[in-house]
Amino acid sequence: MNNYINIRQYNILSSALSKPETFKYNDPLDCDPETRYQRLVNKLQDEIKKNVPIFTLQEVSLEWLTRLLVFFDNNNYKMIYDNYGGINTGYMGIAICFNKEYYKLEDIKMLKPR
Repeated sequence: MNNYINIRQYNILSSALSKPETFKYNDPLDCDPETRYQRLVNKLQDEIKKNVPIFTLQEVSLEWLTRLLVFFDNNNYKMIYDNYGGINTGYMGIAICFNKEYYKLEDIKMLKPR
């Protein structure tokens, strides 16, 4: 019996923090939000084809949040998100996304430190 769960975790770097002037040794196209988003989606689609049931994402900006919510929903995944960043980070946050074929959301609690 296999007791392992296949999970993929990505720090996607908030789109608000991906500036060519910060990453001066990279091709400026590598910092372009639309280029980066399409690369991420392509990677996620490859992983979905491999039946990865759970993804966790770090540094998800509000700019990408709505697009990712739609992307995951269209691929039969539930995405739960919470942000912790401020305006300078694009209100970035974290997300967990799970395949609705394998898992069901029955309860959720969002807690913030005091």
